[in-house]
Amino acid sequence: MQCIVYFGILASHLHAEQKAEYYKRMREDLKKADKEDKLVERQRLRDKKFKQKMKWKAGNEEEEDNQDNTSGSGDETVNRRHKKSKIYFDSDSDEGERKEASRKQTEDQEELALRLLQSMH
Repeated sequence: MQCIVYFGILASHLHAEQKAEYYKRMREDLKKADKEDKLVERQRLRDKKFKQKMKWKAGNEEEEDNQDNTSGSGDETVNRRHKKSKIYFDSDSDEGERKEASRKQTEDQEELALRLLQSMH
């Protein structure tokens, strides 16, 4: 006779009704534990978000204080983490070079296309 043990209870001695009741209780316990875990996780994420917000606000306040203190003195003590990177546009002198490069690229693509067509026939 083969007996399987479920949490110290012999499966061979359990009737179908007892098994159903046991699994029902286990499901309820797991649902309850899941709810508690979700609440704990939500609270943890809420606290983390709040800390990040406070850190961000503190950084902004420091930046504003530094800007008020420097008031055009030219010091680079301003916190730069919130500034966007600069965007550089091509100058007019580069325009001729770009047109030449574009023309060359187009010629290369046309030549490649012709070679592919010729290799197909």
